Amino acid sequence: MRLLFKYPSGSESLEIILATKAYESIWKSDGGNIIERFAQYTGLHFQQDEIEVIVHDGQSMSGKDGVPMRLNVRNNTLITKRNALIHELAHRLLFGNRLYAPDDTNPTDNDEIRVLLFQGSVINDLYGEPDYLFWANLDPDQHTFDHLKDLRYVLSMSKEEQRAKIKSIIAAQLKI
Repeated sequence: MRLLFKYPSGSESLEIILATKAYESIWKSDGGNIIERFAQYTGLHFQQDEIEVIVHDGQSMSGKDGVPMRLNVRNNTLITKRNALIHELAHRLLFGNRLYAPDDTNPTDNDEIRVLLFQGSVINDLYGEPDYLFWANLDPDQHTFDHLKDLRYVLSMSKEEQRAKIKSIIAAQLKI
């Protein structure tokens, strides 16, 4: 699977160009390992051969079905860039495998929780405990209440419980 980073044309912001280069560098050095860890924790593989990625001044979003992934230029550190890339790719992995949370979902089964159930393990495996602790202790001013609530719910489980929960959700939805 390839990520196609789209650079702005013309006299666009140098800040966006530099951030795009940074995200692309993360993908080049860690992309294969990210894919392997996703498969390890979910049993899933990307259904797309290529994903277009645009860095912009706005919220990061995974995009789906032909819509480019968008990554926030304001993720200023290497850790926040890695976390954002992994997070949005995790959404893309689930969406590509048609693993959307049901519309009538209960509070403990939504798309965000599904991603959080394996995102922390991937971060810990790839970058170690300091990055994991940074991810697990998100600044409340940087996130919505619902995101913090979902993260607290996931962190209330052991890593083994998180793995079992995501595998159970996938198995039930795919009827494995």
